[in-house]
Amino acid sequence: MRTWQDPELIREGESAAGFVDVDVDVQRSRHGIDVDDWAAFWNETVDSTAPLALMRQPWGATAWAEQSPQAVAHLEAHGPALPGRPHRDAWLAVAQKPA
Repeated sequence: MRTWQDPELIREGESAAGFVDVDVDVQRSRHGIDVDDWAAFWNETVDSTAPLALMRQPWGATAWAEQSPQAVAHLEAHGPALPGRPHRDAWLAVAQKPA
């Protein structure tokens, strides 16, 4: 499964959005958050993270509710043991949007 931790996926996404000269670099700025339960974390993240909130809108409540358990199952299978403090590196993408 490809995630937004993959610089090539970021590059592809930016290019598909019409950006050119896309440069992606990892910035060692680790951010962690205390997590006790993956399902609660997922629900809170969906409500507080703009990209997820925007992605949820066109799906509608029913389709989103059907997909959410799969996201939680992925976190449970591939995330660290809980309770814990999962973290990710911050990726920085710089690009230009032609006029």
